[in-house]
Amino acid sequence: MVLALTTKSMERLVTEQDPANEKEEIGARVRRLRQERKFAQDRLALAAHVDQSGLSKFERGNRGLGEVPLRRIAEALGISYEALIAGTNFE
Repeated sequence: MVLALTTKSMERLVTEQDPANEKEEIGARVRRLRQERKFAQDRLALAAHVDQSGLSKFERGNRGLGEVPLRRIAEALGISYEALIAGTNFE
């Protein structure tokens, strides 16, 4: 049996995977930045006004966070929201 993927089905496959990959990448980025800045997870959660268990799940890629919590996390980490999302200009 040969499986033929059309351009549309390939685009849908990539699109469906991207949000999860992006969520995992940003979560890992938050964890790395938090650790570099010597923040305990509960301290960052408190500073960013987010739930610690939600932050933990986000860092592991198990849940997403909206723009507002991500903006607060970026601010608490001392970087811009845009830099957090793009993965650049952290210093």
